Amino acid sequence: MRRRALFVLLLSSLSVAHGQSLDEAAHALGQKIAGHLKAGEVPHFTSHNVSTFLLADLGRARAEITRTLRRTGRTPVEITLTLSENIHGGLLVAEIRLADTIATEMESYQPQPPPAPELHAIQKTLLWQQSEQILDVMLRGDRLAVLSVTGLARFTRVEGKWQAGAVTPASAPPIRDPRGQISADGETFTMFSPTNLLPGDLFSRASWKNLDFAAEPDGLVHVYNDKHAVIATIDNWGSDIATMPGCGVIATAAVDRTVKDTVTVWDFVDRKPKAASDPLELPGPVTALWPSPEGAIAVVQRFGEKRFEAYLLTFDCSR
Repeated sequence: MRRRALFVLLLSSLSVAHGQSLDEAAHALGQKIAGHLKAGEVPHFTSHNVSTFLLADLGRARAEITRTLRRTGRTPVEITLTLSENIHGGLLVAEIRLADTIATEMESYQPQPPPAPELHAIQKTLLWQQSEQILDVMLRGDRLAVLSVTGLARFTRVEGKWQAGAVTPASAPPIRDPRGQISADGETFTMFSPTNLLPGDLFSRASWKNLDFAAEPDGLVHVYNDKHAVIATIDNWGSDIATMPGCGVIATAAVDRTVKDTVTVWDFVDRKPKAASDPLELPGPVTALWPSPEGAIAVVQRFGEKRFEAYLLTFDCSR
């Protein structure tokens, strides 16, 4: 009990050395310890971590103290090295068991923030480009289907070049801000309503971890559980989202509302979105984002040009 009370008192009375690193604090503590040792005495360390910092910090501090002391001899002196903390930062505390007393020395340091997790990049591959607005594309080996406002065009790759095939015209008249999606077989398509909304008044939707993500007209993405109850809302995603198979949800975000968009793959942890990828900047605003077996299809209107480009977006989340 006495030792604990002394320890708390020392912690509360310690002044913080501003800006001192862990290595600097360990070096200074080593010099203080050296002042208590006699010739022929060598330290024998016992280490404890009672902080929220990484255990590696304790090993690093001990190594620096050992380098600072550079002691040789045969008489061991027991030293308890403790990694602790207070409201100001980290603390290194050394209790030196001398013949008739226990000397306590300490140094404070400013811990380094933990490194940000390494995120991986989304890869994009240009599939098709044209001046007419692209609504969706589907690539299957050497066959390509391109859905435009006027209908579904099919192409076959022969000796590295695309050759035009059959065209299925759209039966609906042209609409403002159109959207459409090619069916899984690549032979049919669906044109959505003039309001550009999916059934249920949704701009786009995705599923991940038994949750439904819905971009709705209020500008938010609402997250629903299996009982269709809202468990979270997300305010920093755009109106285009899609499931990235096996990885999470890929969502747009505006760099500039009229200039460029980015896309990012997100996981969902503890009812909050967590970035799984670095954001990928695209050459213009995204006009459509659809799921694909390989990843996702993003259609972009290149900024400043009357040209639409369709990209296959892939992401390796296994690394």
